[in-house]
Amino acid sequence: RFPLRWTKEIPQTINWFNSRGIQVRRGVDELLHRLIGIEDKAFPNSAMAWETTLSIPIMPQLTTKQINFISDQITSYLDI
Repeated sequence: RFPLRWTKEIPQTINWFNSRGIQVRRGVDELLHRLIGIEDKAFPNSAMAWETTLSIPIMPQLTTKQINFISDQITSYLDI
C-alpha cells in the first residue's frame, strides 16, 4: 500500500475506486485508541491522519498496464 494525504471524502472515494476495480482504503483499518474506548481528543494527530489518509495499491506484482490504469484513475478522480 502507498499512503496519500487525501482532501476528498474518503468513503465516496473508496466507492468510486472500487467501482473501477481498484481497492483503496484508509491508511489503517482502525485506530487502536478507538478500539479501547479512548476519545480522539487524546490522540488528535492520529485521528487527523486517519481522516485524511488514503492508501492505494502498490506491489511488485502490478503490471505496467495496471500501474498506468491506477494512475490514470487517480488523475481522473482528481480532475487534473
